[in-house]
Amino acid sequence: MRALSSLLLTLLLAGPAFAEPSAELQEPLAGWRYSGLLDRTEQDRVAYPTPPIDRGIQRNRTLIEGQLKAIGHLRQPHSLSVNGNPLNLYTDEQGRFARPYAFGAGSNSVEVRSSEGKSLKRVQFYEANLNKTPPRIRVVLGWDDPKAELDMHIITPTVSTPSSATPA
Repeated sequence: MRALSSLLLTLLLAGPAFAEPSAELQEPLAGWRYSGLLDRTEQDRVAYPTPPIDRGIQRNRTLIEGQLKAIGHLRQPHSLSVNGNPLNLYTDEQGRFARPYAFGAGSNSVEVRSSEGKSLKRVQFYEANLNKTPPRIRVVLGWDDPKAELDMHIITPTVSTPSSATPA
């Protein structure tokens, strides 16, 4: 009987150690939103932890905020996919992250993925403020290592990659 209760206590305490990795997003929330009405984007916001390329305090940007949970000591790079564009996700020691982003009007999505590519959290929302500047062209720079060369991908609204033969 004592061995059984000892085993149950061990399993109860070890349960969180075997928990699956997950993510929590505080911002943006799913659903309908009207930028500037309730979200106070005009206030100065600071990204934390500081990304390698820090633009300092920014206004009129939505801050993507959240926390990775049950990642243990797996410090492999997770990714943040915004409207289908993957970006490296930098976190502090507790797994918290905050990254500014300028969303355009219409449907937008934010997804946190593990280093293995598994979706940990996905949020989709509709930005109803038509006064927001629509994204006509977005340049995404991504790299795996601070010492690596940069790969530049230019994405047009038609999801094509422009070239010198067919400029955007």
